[in-house]
Amino acid sequence: MMQKSRSSSNFGEGGGEGISSSTSDHGSTSSWWNKFVRRRPLAADNDDASVGSVGSMASHHSHHSHSSRKSVLSTSSSAAFDSWGLKKYHHVLRTNRNYRLYLCSHICQHTGDGFVHVASLIAIEQMVPDSGTAISILVATKMIPMILLTSFGGALADWYDRRHLMISLDAWNASVALLYLVALYYESPTLLYIVSFVRHSVVAMYEPVTRSIVPLLVKNDEELKCAMTMNGMAWAITLAVGGLIAGWSAATWGVGACYVLDSFTYVVSTVMIWMVTGRYCVRVVTDGAAAAGRSCVEVLLSPITYFFQMFAELMNYLATCGFGMLVLLKATGNITVGTADIINVHFAHVEGDEMATSANIGYIYSAVGLGCLLGPIAANCFTDMSRPGTLQLVCIFSLVFVLVGWMGMAQSHYNHIGWLCLFNCVRAFGSSIIFINSTLILQKLTTSEMLGRMLSFDFAITMLCDTITAFVAGIHQDSGVAAPSDVAMGAVILVGTLWVCWLIYHILGRGAAAKNFNKAVVSELAQPLSVNKELERLGDYLESGASGAIKEVEQRRLSKSMSARNSAAFA
Repeated sequence: MMQKSRSSSNFGEGGGEGISSSTSDHGSTSSWWNKFVRRRPLAADNDDASVGSVGSMASHHSHHSHSSRKSVLSTSSSAAFDSWGLKKYHHVLRTNRNYRLYLCSHICQHTGDGFVHVASLIAIEQMVPDSGTAISILVATKMIPMILLTSFGGALADWYDRRHLMISLDAWNASVALLYLVALYYESPTLLYIVSFVRHSVVAMYEPVTRSIVPLLVKNDEELKCAMTMNGMAWAITLAVGGLIAGWSAATWGVGACYVLDSFTYVVSTVMIWMVTGRYCVRVVTDGAAAAGRSCVEVLLSPITYFFQMFAELMNYLATCGFGMLVLLKATGNITVGTADIINVHFAHVEGDEMATSANIGYIYSAVGLGCLLGPIAANCFTDMSRPGTLQLVCIFSLVFVLVGWMGMAQSHYNHIGWLCLFNCVRAFGSSIIFINSTLILQKLTTSEMLGRMLSFDFAITMLCDTITAFVAGIHQDSGVAAPSDVAMGAVILVGTLWVCWLIYHILGRGAAAKNFNKAVVSELAQPLSVNKELERLGDYLESGASGAIKEVEQRRLSKSMSARNSAAFA
């Protein structure tokens, strides 16, 4: 399987300067803002810089003791920081201006999504009290656009500049969010469903675009892993904080305040993405005739033909890539999210007290956010981007946490709000690990030209499965066929069955566990080892008192040797 390459000459700052100008084209800004968004030089992490560092230490041998003392003090001061594994995250944020801006946009966008999610559940509960069917329809208005339009968004991400798409879709969402106020004014569930469908249609196209741009913002797989983990952490924090703020705002100022805040967060997100520099279009045209044959005008005039052509390419890729089944992994971990919404709203309801109901819903989704925050951080201790099989194994074992969470929710004597928060936190802990790491697997193994479509198809299947289970659960609960605890037990059986199937799949060496995706580990690990040995030999040689001319010749020879090895390693 040919791995995708991330050329540092094609895109924005994450992979080098790209084709953008070295100065921002967005005009002057205030001094404190420049301090946040200014370009910072990337750390000298190549082997040539390492050799130069050793030579510099040898030529200033008289200051060796002083430099060593400073190094020891610096190392000890950052030991606690690095012991938590946070240094690599700090490095990505410090050196990558474009990703910093993207992360701020990501936070704003998901903060608004959290407001809308909680506010919509509160609104439908006020309009149609204690109705599982009404909540199922609301969930369906969110999921159906994801199923129908996510693949279209993935095709757009593979054809147009992803940054430009994000700016346009953010601006559109900022306007659509205000339409919720009309539904609240008329107290109409039907209008609420229509607005929810329109808003999530935009979100459906936005989702594959925002996830497929991340590999273009970073330099290598380890930075990609850090970036995706920080994205998950940001989403979890915004869900936890947003749940509390939304519940409090709805109880204090009314549900409408949440929708106004959502519109504002999308305006800020639009500005942040607008400030990102570089070109983020992965489409490659081989010659002028091909460009004329597949122009943007033709795509707009025949969108159905274009879409099905790209979809056929995706199906062929899934059949031949060797890891096509992994597009179902995210669906496995998140197949019961909609069902959890129905059960959580049912148990959070306090008859005759809308303020207490709003507060309970806020508490529950804050607990979900906490679980989503802790999950990816804990999983990072057991994964290695150079071995995709570890990512797959972590996802499979995370299903155990989802299973335990549902088992707790299925026990009727644990239906107190405190227990619900705990078991929702455990369930979300496992689901978030699967969500982040299943995406990482696809980003690691998929070529750049197919990544947008792969991520959109993966997400669409997840939404389809979630919609079906949520609708079935809502109908059964309202018809009296099954109590909420029975619905939860059904989720236990479903998740347990899927866990056994994925465990067998991994044991058989399928998907990311296949040897051809993990066999390059030995040669890649041996390379830095040999480089370190040569650096040590060079340091010992320079300290032995050889003449300056010989030192220079030896240093130059080793520098060329290691540069050649690096080029061969990353070719």
